[in-house]
Amino acid sequence: MGYYYGLLVCIGLFTLVIVPVTGRLLLRLLRGQEKKRWWVYLITLMTFLIITFHSIAFPMFRDLPSALRQDTATIEGVIETIYFPGGDNGFIIEGTEYRRNPWQFKPEEGKRYRLSYLPHSKYVIDYMLID
Repeated sequence: MGYYYGLLVCIGLFTLVIVPVTGRLLLRLLRGQEKKRWWVYLITLMTFLIITFHSIAFPMFRDLPSALRQDTATIEGVIETIYFPGGDNGFIIEGTEYRRNPWQFKPEEGKRYRLSYLPHSKYVIDYMLID
């Protein structure tokens, strides 16, 4: 859970820094205090932030009540694919992608696991190898 809370704190701090900076740039552009080429930067940045927030941050924030209550979903299956460590540290079981703490859980393809995970972000909280 520490990895999940750490990611949540990092995302929150990043948001607290980037939103005021982006807002200030937008106000300066609207007032004509910045060069017009900054519009390209602002549009690119906002597109990236919206996509990133929608795919990573929003599901993690939605899972916060479940994480605090330790209310998890469970699945059992064979791991089909493991992505390169880093990024979202994902792997696939029965066609569904899950995320993990890369230092705590090192799954192996073709082995059967029982996972407890947070329902929205699919972040794995606990796992057990099944023989």
